[in-house]
Amino acid sequence: MMALRPLGSLMDQAQAALNGLGITLFGSLQIVSDNKPISGLASDKVRGLLVFLAVEADRPHRRDFLAEMFWPNKPRGVARNNLKQAIANLRKVLGDRETTPPFLIISRDEIQFNLESPHRFDVNEFSELLEACANHSHQEGGGCEDCEELLKQASELYRGEFLAQFALPDSQAFEEWALIYREVFQQRAARTYRELISLFEEQNKFKEARKYARRLVRLAPWNEESHRILMRLLARSGKRSAALKQYEICRRITAEEFGVEPSKATKGLYQRIREGKIDALPVSSFQKQSPAMDETIRVPAESKDMTPVRSRFPRWALPSAAVIVAGIVLMAWLAASNFRKTPNGIKDALAQTGQPTSGEGILPISGDNEIIREAFGGGTTWYVSANGDDSNDCLTSTTECFSINGALRKDGFATGDTALVATGVYTDIGSEVVALFHDAALSGGWDEGFTSQSGLSTIDGEGVRRGISITHGTEVFVERFLIQYGSSTDGGGIFVNGTVVLSNTTINGNTASDEGGGIFVQSGATVILNNSTISNNAANSGGGIFIAGGMLLTNNSTISGNAAGGGGGINNVGGTVDLNSTTVTQNKVSHMGGGGIRNENDGIVTLRNSIVAGNSGAAQDCNGIIESSGYNIIGNTIDCSFEPVVGDLINIDPNLNFLQDNGGFTLTHALNHGSPAIDSGNPAIPGSDLSACPTTDQRGAKRPLDGDDSGGSRCDIGAYELDPTSSTAPFLELETKVYPDESAVLEAFYLSTDGDNWKDASGWLSDQSVCSWYGITCVEGSVSKLGLADNQLNGPFPENLSDISNIITLDLHGNSLSGEIPAGLGDLQNLVRLDLSFNRLNGNIPPELGKLENLVYLVLNGNHLLSGPIPPELGNLSSLNDLMLSSYEGGTQLSGTIPVELSNLTKLTHLEISNSLVTGPIPPELGNLTNLIFLDLTHSPLSGALPAEIGNLTNLQIFHIGEGRNSLYGSLPLSMTNWTKMRSLQFNGTDICEPSDSAFQVWLDDVPELYRTSILCPPDQ
Repeated sequence: MMALRPLGSLMDQAQAALNGLGITLFGSLQIVSDNKPISGLASDKVRGLLVFLAVEADRPHRRDFLAEMFWPNKPRGVARNNLKQAIANLRKVLGDRETTPPFLIISRDEIQFNLESPHRFDVNEFSELLEACANHSHQEGGGCEDCEELLKQASELYRGEFLAQFALPDSQAFEEWALIYREVFQQRAARTYRELISLFEEQNKFKEARKYARRLVRLAPWNEESHRILMRLLARSGKRSAALKQYEICRRITAEEFGVEPSKATKGLYQRIREGKIDALPVSSFQKQSPAMDETIRVPAESKDMTPVRSRFPRWALPSAAVIVAGIVLMAWLAASNFRKTPNGIKDALAQTGQPTSGEGILPISGDNEIIREAFGGGTTWYVSANGDDSNDCLTSTTECFSINGALRKDGFATGDTALVATGVYTDIGSEVVALFHDAALSGGWDEGFTSQSGLSTIDGEGVRRGISITHGTEVFVERFLIQYGSSTDGGGIFVNGTVVLSNTTINGNTASDEGGGIFVQSGATVILNNSTISNNAANSGGGIFIAGGMLLTNNSTISGNAAGGGGGINNVGGTVDLNSTTVTQNKVSHMGGGGIRNENDGIVTLRNSIVAGNSGAAQDCNGIIESSGYNIIGNTIDCSFEPVVGDLINIDPNLNFLQDNGGFTLTHALNHGSPAIDSGNPAIPGSDLSACPTTDQRGAKRPLDGDDSGGSRCDIGAYELDPTSSTAPFLELETKVYPDESAVLEAFYLSTDGDNWKDASGWLSDQSVCSWYGITCVEGSVSKLGLADNQLNGPFPENLSDISNIITLDLHGNSLSGEIPAGLGDLQNLVRLDLSFNRLNGNIPPELGKLENLVYLVLNGNHLLSGPIPPELGNLSSLNDLMLSSYEGGTQLSGTIPVELSNLTKLTHLEISNSLVTGPIPPELGNLTNLIFLDLTHSPLSGALPAEIGNLTNLQIFHIGEGRNSLYGSLPLSMTNWTKMRSLQFNGTDICEPSDSAFQVWLDDVPELYRTSILCPPDQ
């Protein structure tokens, strides 16, 4: 680190360095030059190299060491050349040759960052501020204004974890180096917050103390002492109810994370607060010592074993990535053995592994995971439990580790070892919850005694970090996990640069800003899914799975409810995909093709005994070339090249039920009775060869069953085998959670709508889960409903609500919201109900609302200041049932004519355009709205005669027209007698006459509620 600067000049020198190189390492990595973002760095490897040199600037580093660190899997000459190019790129982008003194000190054998160059690093400033406080001569046991200022400046610099969300998965040495610093700086930040709390509490500045106590809790929410500090401060501030509520938050976290009650100390404080006995501050808590400058932990990088990763990892007897497991052969082996032409190659491979090759054939993974686990692991067994401690040896069921990474990073953990993980929720503080650098088996769902395996273990990225990273060349088996809420640039749930078999595992609710919301498969990597579900993940490309030239094989698995710009379920770019007995449904895309599967760049996608149907968006089910090995159901083949072969059913609905708990360890889509998938699969004996269906379905239920009671039985198509005697289990929701960005949006919404004066603001801005706040409903990881009707909301309509991307219902009627309706609401593609009625909204209705293809209810009644024409784009809302644009207080300022495009709303049942300035005739095209039940056009200056086509509205029950300023005339059309369900008809206040036709008069007199002109038309009308 840099040498300590004098206390009085710290900020001055930092300001002066703004004209040089600036690197922010707390939170998101930012690199600037002259206070402007730097562009042109060739790759993350180059950025990582600069970061390493900057942080470790106190000494030079050998070129061989750096080459091996950043390119561990390359030959020495290639790695050295890569380093040379990276340095050249750095010098060019930084303008190193033009800078005096230069940023880099370079010799033939060594490289060092030049501390004399103009630069500013936040980690250095953070450490220097803390060291300045530690060296400052302040009084023992009392406050210190100088240190208070230094600590406050340091706390503001710590904006998040060291190198948060920046990773080099194929550089184990860099990842371990970053992890150590990440933990060191987090501990220093915690110590800084504690010292600030102590300083402010001694001065009875409770508001300031609470600020840092909340930061302390957020830093480590599982730390009970942090909760106790905040509880005490709240109580001493007179906020007794908030202090008791904080205890409930602590109690919930300890229960969810560890399955235990809070400690005696926490319970005791809670009881004392209830009794009004508030703890005072411990005496002389502020000490003259470095608040966070613990003994520096430095990676002994130069002496560390930097042997290339691949050479330390002995491979199996079979060729790399040629593992035959659960009836699936890795695609690398298929390609190498030319499987489609020489299937005997597979039998030879099976023989090498001791697997059976005939009869019931290839062992299904759901039948005996232990055999598969032994194939991947089989070495030393390590134990992990939420009740463990990472300082334990983790080698017995009573000395278990606390975190999964805690076991994986033990010095003795070696290639082929197995980690048994007890049920519970596992998180971490790094860029991923689990980082795998060894061939290993990761086995979840064990009870606390590790005697039985009947549940699931949860890997939770908390919306800020990836679930699992699998480094280059590593082969891993993962069974019985729920991997949820991971977030990263690529591979929010799992990033795979080796080989992984996932068994009885769910990957749900993960996100990637770029590719692979659930799984990212790197070029040369392989993923096998067995009895697993990929659900509700999202990304720009490949919402469920993105294959970047790698390989994906699925067996008895479900890919459902994922979303992306392109490739909602699967996006395959130049890779190889083989789906067997798999269901791909309810995935969607926003603008590119392939709601279910998108295949690009000469990739290979092959389906066998699988369902791809019920997906939505452009090219809803498939896009690109899809090959068939027979017995598939494709819902829509219009936008993909698919040549049906034996047993294929195309352009047909498979009749699937909801994604729910139908038994087994993962959620599935049951086949409804009468589904065309029943008994339509491959007739071969299950498991007899690789084209046949497996011997069980995704739940582990036996195949085949006589699902249609025809007297014979063969496998059903897809991941589910229907038992004709069973019924569908009730829907099972996964754990709900809200991402931090949604929480921030809601907090801003509260502040901008005068939340302090709401009628009911229960829970808002508290530390409770956002899902418990008044008016909020969450489903599967995100806010699905914001319902704050008649709640005294006031102020301009917030524009940032469009950032709650998964919202389904937005109901804010009956408030005092003003301003224009934000055009950004048109981006809420999941919105089903939008009710902004009876507010004070003004301006035009944004045409962008016409993008809400899932909208069923659009209710804008009672906003009398709305103006301008009705956007014709509303005619694009093909799912709309209710369109309500009326006002009852002075009328709206809506003008223009009734758009002909509204005739496209064939599902419309309720249409109101009353009390407006809308003019012109009633379009005859409205006769297309045959589902219309209610039509109100009163108190609007319409003109002309009623078109005969309105007689096509045979479901109409209420038709109100006239009143107020209008120029309607002519005869009521005789076709109105088709309205056999009419209950209320109003046309008084017009010049419309009634036909003298006797049959028409009989029909008219039978209308229960009739408001008429009683003017008979002349005989010629």
